[in-house]
Amino acid sequence: MWPLTRDGSDRSRPVRVSELVTAHRCPLRLYHLQGLDQPPSARYVIAKEIACHRGASTDPDLLWKEVQAVMPEIDPAMKIFLSTSLLACRTMVWPPFTEQDVPVRSEKHRILGTVDLAGGPHGLFGVIRSSSAPNEGIYTTDRIRVTAYALCLEELYHMPIREGVVVYLPDGVIRTCPISPRDRRAALTGRDTAARVISGEVPKRPLNPPCTNCPVADRCRQGASSRFEQG
Repeated sequence: MWPLTRDGSDRSRPVRVSELVTAHRCPLRLYHLQGLDQPPSARYVIAKEIACHRGASTDPDLLWKEVQAVMPEIDPAMKIFLSTSLLACRTMVWPPFTEQDVPVRSEKHRILGTVDLAGGPHGLFGVIRSSSAPNEGIYTTDRIRVTAYALCLEELYHMPIREGVVVYLPDGVIRTCPISPRDRRAALTGRDTAARVISGEVPKRPLNPPCTNCPVADRCRQGASSRFEQG
């Protein structure tokens, strides 16, 4: 049975891809982030703006004006990040995506989200990241993110989705992400964990929590002794 919502009603809601990914990484992080305003980072806004043009516009001044229109409060110093990212992407070959920011959902799997880039051949889609690329491969959280979107797109396209791409835009790197059974299991487990947190369940502390640079680490530590089991 699908868990009840936090208000105690029997009206279930789908789990957002961002919630699923966060729960996979650390359910305590999702627990503490609920109800907090989480605006997009300046890096992500810039990365998305560059991706919208997909190499068609490389004028940093024009793109910076667009970024300021999207995020008026952005720090002017972030223009350096825009310029260096554009330079990194100058030789990148973008797949022939036809759409961007496509809302998707899976009624079967109770997942929803917004795909950054879609409309590629054979259902190919892309996820934009504002972080630097790993030395090789794809970060685990990005594999889970890609897989969750694939589960949604399979219902939209009515066919299996075998892979997606992850664009580590600051480095101008595009990597193909094959979707494995292991990734699918991990995404569904993350969904179930997120659903329990959303329904009001207080999660236990993971055995090896990724506390470094966690935005809610202080809140988590303050409540650990009284609310959470210590791993």
